[in-house]
Amino acid sequence: PEILATPEIGRLADPITAEAFAAAIREVLSLGDRGSSMGAKARLSLRGQGRFDIATGRERLKKIYLGALNAS
Repeated sequence: PEILATPEIGRLADPITAEAFAAAIREVLSLGDRGSSMGAKARLSLRGQGRFDIATGRERLKKIYLGALNAS
């Protein structure tokens, strides 16, 4: 839910079951070009937030490793 701020960028599977995931996938596939547009909007949204991109993840992981090294 914290990643999918609006239904314009994706669908949640709720409850978290294979059937719910399949239903969400079927729904997005049925949207055709709007489904492709949804993916593009989602990528832009995640980059803009900066919380879920590779660079941010790399820095967080680096801090964890450095903290572990300094603690020992």
